[in-house]
Amino acid sequence: MPSAPLPPIGSDVELELGDDRADLVSHDTYVHGVPHATFARLRRDDPVSWVDEPDGRGFWAVTRYPDVLAVSRQPELFSCAQGIRLEDMTAEECEARRTLMEMDPPQHTALRRLVSRPFTPRGVQQYAELVRGLTRDVLDELDGQIDDLRAAMRWALGTGRADDVLAIAAPAAWYWILRARIPEGLGWIDEALAPELDASPAAQLQGRWARLQLLAHHDSRHEDLEDAWVRASEIATSLEDQRMDSRLSVWWGSHMTFYAPEAGIGILTDGRDRCDEVGDAFWAAYAEGALALGRVFQGRDDLAGAHLQAMAARRRVHPSTRLQVDELTRQVVVDYALGRYDAVHDTTEVIARGLDGVSEINVLGTAMAVAGWARVEQGDAAGVAVDMEALLVRYLNEGEMQHVPSIILALARALLAEGRADEAAAHLQGSWDVPELQRFVRARLWYRHDLALAELLAGRTASAVAGFEAMLDDATAVANPQEQARAQFWLGLLDRRAAAHHRAEGHLHDALETHAEHGYRQMAAGALEAVAGLELDHARPAVAARLLAAAAAVRAEAGVTYRLGWQAEYDADLDRARTSLDDGAFAEAWRRGSELDLAEAVELARRGRGERGRPTFGW
Repeated sequence: MPSAPLPPIGSDVELELGDDRADLVSHDTYVHGVPHATFARLRRDDPVSWVDEPDGRGFWAVTRYPDVLAVSRQPELFSCAQGIRLEDMTAEECEARRTLMEMDPPQHTALRRLVSRPFTPRGVQQYAELVRGLTRDVLDELDGQIDDLRAAMRWALGTGRADDVLAIAAPAAWYWILRARIPEGLGWIDEALAPELDASPAAQLQGRWARLQLLAHHDSRHEDLEDAWVRASEIATSLEDQRMDSRLSVWWGSHMTFYAPEAGIGILTDGRDRCDEVGDAFWAAYAEGALALGRVFQGRDDLAGAHLQAMAARRRVHPSTRLQVDELTRQVVVDYALGRYDAVHDTTEVIARGLDGVSEINVLGTAMAVAGWARVEQGDAAGVAVDMEALLVRYLNEGEMQHVPSIILALARALLAEGRADEAAAHLQGSWDVPELQRFVRARLWYRHDLALAELLAGRTASAVAGFEAMLDDATAVANPQEQARAQFWLGLLDRRAAAHHRAEGHLHDALETHAEHGYRQMAAGALEAVAGLELDHARPAVAARLLAAAAAVRAEAGVTYRLGWQAEYDADLDRARTSLDDGAFAEAWRRGSELDLAEAVELARRGRGERGRPTFGW
């Protein structure tokens, strides 16, 4: 123990004010205390002064009380939300350490209102007896253990033995954690034992939930576990945990959509609304992306698009690369479902860049799967097949079955593009009964489509027709226009091959109308090309050439020329249109067609059918 006693209360003590030119940036400056002389000089001579930082952007030092007060009262000009430390922090680091101090109104005001009552004079008085009891308990336990309590407390001022102070502080910490049920007490232990915290907000959510479980476990020794969990849940919805609880709802709901879309959407909607209430813009936007994916799983494309728009409308900073990749992965699935293939390609490039350093299997696997869909269409089928086979083994070993359908789809599409139709069919048939697949309406429709296509490419036409008809029935049952139109497209092609021209015309024109109406541009281009073939069958090569040119323009805009399963028919129709006209007539027809927008091309196709007296569903 230190031999020199503390000076008696009330005695004269000479304070060391320090250097009046101290470096405010250096941590070494504060080893021996605050440089009061420097701050006194600044208040007197330069109350608002610029301070350069060797490794930072620099900052303004505001040193007079009235100025500090003015700054604190103008959050619209002086924000705390981007960090309050001298050191520059990334957006991810700011989000990871977000506390009440790092918030601006209205979030700060709302949370401060929740905690203000315990700090009023009346509220503080309620703790008086608790503090007296704690003091008696601590003194009784320390009797004979510490020779000089004042010397122990002196350690807090820079001298003495740490063990003595910990002997006093530890009971106080556990008192508030376990008796008073104040979860913030755990933060003291975090800071002492784990100074390098994981900046991932996802990890923070898991950690917070584990804390609540710890509290519930402790209370279960004294009372019914259910009552203890209620208490833990109440803690989760108090103070800043109101914010964390809303994030938990979003996080849990986003994963529930993979298991039970209906339930997940309900949880997500509630979590999104609560995030909006506390001004948590990123997590509200994240919820919108997850809701969009849930609607896709339900086959409700009409609602999915609205959620994507709501997500894009929220201005936000991504708190982590992991969450950004997760959000983009959901977005690319929705864009794919909505036929926005140009957006799919752009987003998958962002995902690929963001995967560096991301090792969580959920994010990594799903991102690679959806990126694989686009890679197949870009000509990298062989690479996708290898990647997906390895990824499938990893997922199965990890038991992450909810993502198996997307991997199987990517693998099957790669195998189809490589001409390995039987292998693709075997993978799709073998995983049809996976429970995770049966919960997703949209995934089942994609499976039916790819399996029917595999049967077609394997030469089993009757089985392919049955598969596309089943897909049409399922899509009609859930009122999903895109998948209805995809099935009608293939049925129309097969009808044309079978010389069932009247039925082919009905299927292909219905597919064209639906794709164009809902903005599925790439699929609308394919339908235009197929309808051009019908015009050739009716000896109208000039109209066919114009439709083919219009389709080529749409495809060029989308950047996709993928025609798996009917490329040969397209090539034959294009050659037939070219040879049916002289060079000048073909060039003129192609020029005129290239100038048509999608709506004008659909109208041209519609007129051709009308001239033949064919009724058109919906026209």
